[in-house]
Amino acid sequence: MASRSEIVHTLTSEGGLPFDISFPYYALELASRSVAEAVALDEWDPIRRLVAFRGMCRSVQRIHARRIAHRDLKPENFLIVSGDAVKLSDFGTARFIDAVEPPLLQRYLAAPGDMLYTPPEMIACLHDVDPAFAYGGDIYALGAILFELFSGVKLGAVTLDATFVNDVWMISQVDRRQRQDFYDKLVSLIASRRPPSVGAGTLPVRVSIQGHIDALYRTLANLDYRSRLRDFPTIFRRIEICLAILRNEEAYLRRERTKHRHQLGRETNLRRRAERAAMGEGAKR
Repeated sequence: MASRSEIVHTLTSEGGLPFDISFPYYALELASRSVAEAVALDEWDPIRRLVAFRGMCRSVQRIHARRIAHRDLKPENFLIVSGDAVKLSDFGTARFIDAVEPPLLQRYLAAPGDMLYTPPEMIACLHDVDPAFAYGGDIYALGAILFELFSGVKLGAVTLDATFVNDVWMISQVDRRQRQDFYDKLVSLIASRRPPSVGAGTLPVRVSIQGHIDALYRTLANLDYRSRLRDFPTIFRRIEICLAILRNEEAYLRRERTKHRHQLGRETNLRRRAERAAMGEGAKR
């Protein structure tokens, strides 16, 4: 990001007097596309998808360390810049979580962000009770993004049907002083919905990592906010396990392809020798 700059535009009043209006701005890196576009075009192999997801998690880890919740994480808001680096954008709904900074809204009537990446506790407006619920909302969104990266399907479109969303939203009408207690009595029922496997989506998934991806996304996007994986070192370790499996698998497949080529070469040489020998026997006769 460049330093702060400013554009000054001069206007003229009805009386003919000129006056200047300044527009301060920061110049940012030019992105080539968003992660959403890469997913839609199925551009990435499994390793590239995991590397991109690792970058997304690091972005969220950094803003959480600064007490900022994004509250609108989705593939469209992760941009791909030079060198295929993934960077987080669009902080229009972000919130600085502390006891000093006042919220823009004193009362929330709906959850911020895209409903397809919003967890049920924020649909129920528990972030209106305690803004720190938004941290868990970001974690849930990361799980939904991981599911989409490997399935090609939006998790919210599969698990959060209109009736379910409406029923959970009704909890937001409960008085804020009792809302969390009321929600917590129902959270086990809310979380009982069976999460799908990435293998049921539209993209092919390597069998070697499907179980690992399912386990990681389900832990991140757990409908019970109390059971969600929030420890970033553990998240990164589980991503690295998947990457190690894929890289070893790639090395194994390369060895097998090389071995197959050598075997074909040996068989071809033997066949040619046999043919020459047969031709030599025929000439003697």
